[in-house]
Amino acid sequence: PLNIAAVFSPPPQLMAKPGETQSAKNAADIKQLQEDLPQEQEDNKHQPEKKKKALESIIARYNDSILQEAMRRYGIANHQIKPLDAFESFIYEFEREGSRYILPIGHSLRKSAAPIHGEVDWINTLARGGVSVARAISSQNGELVEVIDDKQGGQFLVTAFIKAKGQKPWEAGW
Repeated sequence: PLNIAAVFSPPPQLMAKPGETQSAKNAADIKQLQEDLPQEQEDNKHQPEKKKKALESIIARYNDSILQEAMRRYGIANHQIKPLDAFESFIYEFEREGSRYILPIGHSLRKSAAPIHGEVDWINTLARGGVSVARAISSQNGELVEVIDDKQGGQFLVTAFIKAKGQKPWEAGW
């Protein structure tokens, strides 16, 4: 069978490490975004300051109330969720009823809801066709993409996927 997995780029951690100021942590995360992956380097050659400001704005807008609302919409208890390392999105893992899931929280400054709807619909179409993919799951409201207003003219966009089995690409030597 054909196995397909989405590779999420390694989001900035919201919290600074002990002894590190939040702004220093944010600066380090932005530097990571700009330097880690070759496609990010190439992409950042085009309007890098605009992209940097958008990322800084997303980080500034994100707070615990956004996460709590996403958890409420997907029926996730506090003890069921943990953050994962990534950038461009805030990514969490949660467990419910013995199954594991991934909860990415992105922002409309980076990608609007329409392409995300298209992506999750495509993934689920592949799953229905028998392809081994990390299928998107619906929220408690029956939505594949939950939109949370950031109260600043943008939206956080939340999806959830069944966690694919495997390991990180860099650990597998890809």
